[in-house]
Amino acid sequence: MQAERRPRPVRGLLHRYGDPAHPLVRFTRAYLYDDGDGLSKCAPDAVALLHGHGHGQDYPAELAETGGVAAGLMNTGRLRELDEYVWALAVRHRAQGPPTLLYVALSMLGYSALLQGKPDFADRFFDEAISIDVPDRTVSVNKPIEARAAFRRGNRSAAFRILRAYVHELLETDYPDLAANAAVEFINMMAIIDRLPAAARVLDYLRGAGDFGALATRTLVAEAAAQVAANADRIPDQDRSPEPRLDARYALRYMRDVLDALAPAAE
Repeated sequence: MQAERRPRPVRGLLHRYGDPAHPLVRFTRAYLYDDGDGLSKCAPDAVALLHGHGHGQDYPAELAETGGVAAGLMNTGRLRELDEYVWALAVRHRAQGPPTLLYVALSMLGYSALLQGKPDFADRFFDEAISIDVPDRTVSVNKPIEARAAFRRGNRSAAFRILRAYVHELLETDYPDLAANAAVEFINMMAIIDRLPAAARVLDYLRGAGDFGALATRTLVAEAAAQVAANADRIPDQDRSPEPRLDARYALRYMRDVLDALAPAAE
């Protein structure tokens, strides 16, 4: 990615504020280019600025809290800090709303618990999140977890259908931000059913999918990654070290194509 090619959100903010050091410009750049330490450092200033604008600015500030401060803590593995921060957000959103941000906060706590090897705690948060009445077209972050649960119960056809529907939803709504969540479950499923080339292909995407992807590779798909590495001789070169690498949208399309073929076969 060339440094001179700024994405539209950054160009628009620069045109409006004229200062590359403006908190909202720095936050947007970090959100797009650096989902780890840079985001954690920039987001609090953006939150403070948005809250300081008074009436009508609380919702953008709350989005920056969740998508900036909390996301940065999760992506860099600062999970204890994340739990404390997001728990406070969940308490506030449970009392004051909006329901969508309560849903997201509970889901983040669930993923934090998963990353810490606490699946029972994770299930509690995910179950509460699912019970939240959110507006239509709210993109689910829990569908991959539903697919995981069905797969572990032995209902593979349901698991493939749920994950396939989720991938289709992300493609149809053009929301590739959550591709890594789908990739985690896809990789684990493909490793278990011995479709290692498919697992390897998406694992390569996940490894390069920012700080969260790297963290998930070390934790949530560690066993599948070890299985892929141990069976490298069975995996074609184009799947083990593909060029070019899949980006989020192409990873979603790849998973969709594999699941489209698998789901009918499993039914």
